[in-house]
Amino acid sequence: MTSATREPLLSGLTVLDFTRVLAGPYCTRLLADQGADVIKVERPIEGDEVRHIVLQLDPDRTDQSSYFVRLNAGKRGIAVDLSRPEARTVILDLVRQADVVVENFSPGVMARYGLDAEALRTLKPDLVYCSISGFGQTGPLSSLQAYAHLINAISGMMDLERGGDETPRTSYLQAADVLAGAHAFGAICAALVRRGRNGQGAFLDVSMLECLVAA
Repeated sequence: MTSATREPLLSGLTVLDFTRVLAGPYCTRLLADQGADVIKVERPIEGDEVRHIVLQLDPDRTDQSSYFVRLNAGKRGIAVDLSRPEARTVILDLVRQADVVVENFSPGVMARYGLDAEALRTLKPDLVYCSISGFGQTGPLSSLQAYAHLINAISGMMDLERGGDETPRTSYLQAADVLAGAHAFGAICAALVRRGRNGQGAFLDVSMLECLVAA
């Protein structure tokens, strides 16, 4: 906000959020914090898997972990089974109203649903589409499943943290996820600035490994 107005910086912006766990939800939480209307798409029944870990805010529930709530406060939600043919109609209706799409599935998953950047930007050319993954959408490592410890090891951070010890240390600070989410947030904002100048959308490919190496 500025001193001249209390309107949030991203007020009026709609974000369609296909993210889960940490890196993607952290990015979209930052967008929501700045006033964007974030619509989180989850699997029916189970939802985002971090809903079900400890600590549960309500002891009588199993789907409201503090981890989940921290990353998804300020968002609206909808449950859609993307594997069902009729789901595509629902999602495309949402895309037509969206300014930004963010996803952090493994590379290729959104394409199998027909919801990849190429497909959705054909429908809506000014769409800003951001994919967050462990190793990027292309290249020899792109198909690897990514999680924090693996990124820490491959990036060299695990070696740096040994401090002279022979055995590598396990880091429980999920720096790669948070950095990727923050880098994605910045890239999305930059793409929106350009779109405001010339109406052009964007495809953003954010790699957790590259973000951690850069740091």
